[in-house]
Amino acid sequence: MSIEDKFLKVTMPDGSKWKVSVRVIAEHRARYYSERKHITLEQSLKFDTLPLFEEDEYSIENWSENNMDWIDVERYAEKIKDKGLSAEDLEEGWRNGLKEIIDE
Repeated sequence: MSIEDKFLKVTMPDGSKWKVSVRVIAEHRARYYSERKHITLEQSLKFDTLPLFEEDEYSIENWSENNMDWIDVERYAEKIKDKGLSAEDLEEGWRNGLKEIIDE
């Protein structure tokens, strides 16, 4: 199954669940490496990030946890289970919440 159909599901400290398309995380990583390797975003996606993410789901979680902030995904995140959280709780949840890759 391609990353187009995958989402990273995060459980926040209050138990609320959010999902973010793996494509958003892949584009973030590809943008980072395209700037450093002086290649296009499309090249970075096609030849580096997408093969890595399709082969190794841990890399998705690792990149999101160590290289992204809640603000990077906030506008793409979809709440699965609603509970009120502060911006600080959302940041904490993004960094340290339980993560898993799901297919839809």
